[in-house]
Amino acid sequence: MNRLNHLTYFLLFVLCITNISLCAQEYRIFTVSDQMVGLNVGYGNQRIGGLQIDSEHDYEVLMLQGQYNFQLLEKRTWSLDFLLLPQFSFSKYKLNFHGPKNYGHELGLSGGLQFRKYIVKNNLDAYLQLAFGPHFVSGVPDRQDAGFIFSDSIAIGILSGLLDNLFLNLKLGLRHMSNARIKPRNGGVDNVILSAGLLIKLR
Repeated sequence: MNRLNHLTYFLLFVLCITNISLCAQEYRIFTVSDQMVGLNVGYGNQRIGGLQIDSEHDYEVLMLQGQYNFQLLEKRTWSLDFLLLPQFSFSKYKLNFHGPKNYGHELGLSGGLQFRKYIVKNNLDAYLQLAFGPHFVSGVPDRQDAGFIFSDSIAIGILSGLLDNLFLNLKLGLRHMSNARIKPRNGGVDNVILSAGLLIKLR
C-alpha cells in the first residue's frame, strides 16, 4: 500500500509540473503526429534472469498489452508522454507453494507517464515509464483476494526505429498488484515483466 501511495503522489506531482510547463509555452494544437499506438506481448514471473522479487508466492502472467502515447512536452533531447495501457493477460499461479497450478486471467487499464531520452532522435530512444490503474484478476495466491485490484508499475525500455514511423519497443518492468485494503487479504502480487512489441507513430 505504501508503494501505491508513493506512485500516486509522484504521478500527481509530475502532472502538475507538466501542466505548469505547458501553460508557460505557446498554445499547442493537438495533432495526430504527437501520437503513437501499438501492441506489446510480455511474460512475467517472480524471477527473470538474475532479477528476482518477492519469492514468497508463485504467479506467472502472459500479457497482451495495447499502448497509446500522446506527447505532452518536447525539448531538444527529451520528451514527456501521456500513456494509456489497456491489457488482457493469462495467468498461472499456485494458491500456496505446496498446491497445484491454477489458471486465470486479468483485465485492466493503466494510465501514466513516459519520459523519453533521445539517443539518436527518431531512431533510438531510452525511456522510463510509470503507470497505475484498476484491474480485475480472476485468481491469485491465497495471500491476496481476487477480483477488483489496483496495479502500479515502473519500467525502463528502448524504442528502436525500424521504418520512418514504425518502432520496436523493448522494456523490462516491475509490477505490484494489491487492493488498497478493500478486502481483508492484501499481501500483494509482484511480477518482473519482460515485454516486446511494435509502436506506430501516427501521421
